[in-house]
Amino acid sequence: MTENGSKQLPDALAALLPEERFLLPLALRCLDEKKAERLLVYDIHEEGSYSDYVIICHGTSDRQVQALADHVQETLNQVLGELPLGTEGEQLNHWRLLDYGGTVINVFYEPLRDYYNLEGIWAKKPGVEIEPLIEAFNEVEQAGDLPERKSRKQTHARRVDGMRGHKF
Repeated sequence: MTENGSKQLPDALAALLPEERFLLPLALRCLDEKKAERLLVYDIHEEGSYSDYVIICHGTSDRQVQALADHVQETLNQVLGELPLGTEGEQLNHWRLLDYGGTVINVFYEPLRDYYNLEGIWAKKPGVEIEPLIEAFNEVEQAGDLPERKSRKQTHARRVDGMRGHKF
């Protein structure tokens, strides 16, 4: 326990920006559960860009791309009450983008991932270790220490606040 009586977070979660401490690792766990390929995370919060973390992965078929993206959306809503700010690519399932404000998730169909090469854009940014995040999230979840599920109103308010100060 900390001085103010709150429970101590595992180091892997405490190192994340507070707004993403549960969303990012849960999204990673979802992608890992559905066998996402070459799962990568970049910490881009110091860029002052559109997001704090970028997740990149791919599936080997359009069906797997759909399953990966749908599983993330459903689980984040069910467990945390988080809804994406926006989504793209539902029609073809070749590149699904899920924008959660602080975390943007890119799920590609494998040939398109190589073509667009988002890793090349973020290659100089620090990568984030995935396994420790998933393990720390599981530990907090098993202990029953996840934050209360957000209401739709709270989720929307967080997204609007997160957009302030960004230059488009």
